[in-house]
Amino acid sequence: MLIMLNPFAGGGKAHEKWMRIRPDIQNQLGFYEVYELDNRAEYRNIITKKINEGEREFIAAGGDGTINLLLNALAAAPDSILKQIKLGAIGLGSSNDFHKPFRYDRMLKCVPYRINFANTIQSDIGVVTYFDARGKQNTRYWLVNSSIGITAEANLSFNTPNKILGYIKEHSTSGAILYAALSTLVRFRAREIGLKINGQSPEDIFIENVAIVRNPYFSGNFHYSTPAEINAGCFHVHLVARQSIPRKLLTLWKLSRSGQNNGLTRVRRASYLHISSREPLTLEFDGETVMAQEACFTLRNRMIQVCID
Repeated sequence: MLIMLNPFAGGGKAHEKWMRIRPDIQNQLGFYEVYELDNRAEYRNIITKKINEGEREFIAAGGDGTINLLLNALAAAPDSILKQIKLGAIGLGSSNDFHKPFRYDRMLKCVPYRINFANTIQSDIGVVTYFDARGKQNTRYWLVNSSIGITAEANLSFNTPNKILGYIKEHSTSGAILYAALSTLVRFRAREIGLKINGQSPEDIFIENVAIVRNPYFSGNFHYSTPAEINAGCFHVHLVARQSIPRKLLTLWKLSRSGQNNGLTRVRRASYLHISSREPLTLEFDGETVMAQEACFTLRNRMIQVCID
């Protein structure tokens, strides 16, 4: 069993949280190895080496971005091996969307965890193939959610804070998430994109936000109205078309309360989504962000085992 620990997650507080819960983790898991994520250039080689040695149980100890890094390293394995791999997580990050909805029986000193390798479910893996501004093609994998628009820009702002946001983030994670969302919402202007869902005819639309959702929970207390899609071979696409600032604030408020839709977002169930834009846009997946001018979203069905608790 290998734990990939990101001590820099959660605004740099992950190491402190890890030291607080380490004895409890030891009691639950017994023997394990820890790889500390201090050199991102090497982690893929470490994961590949462990897989080749026969290791099949992995834990990401960090935030959603840490899970994403581990997932992308694991996804390089052949399908026959990847289906044998079990993925767990310890939530040391800021939002920990992977663990939502939080359960008190899956908490260690306020840290969420899913590390029971005897209780797993075969899960789909989200795939995004995107082209950057130079036309270079890239492929990344994701488990929770992906987005383009306000959510993606807010994640970029949260990950690269200015002085004000940095100060708030240091003292209140939830306050920093709300500040990033509100400030992005006010300054963001709708972008025109080309959109094609499943086999439908493509359409051009001005959007505030496109969310590709497998787990309806995202960024603090925000969540959508659709159910989680673990291994159904599909995701939900939530579209927010061009709106006035008051209308955008109403949408944000509704999403923060109970995931109510009430016609504020257009929702479609899909297994294929293609997005294109004349200008590069921020693309977000599991909290990680890149710049993209074209992106295609699909799924690898029932491809990895994920711990339920």
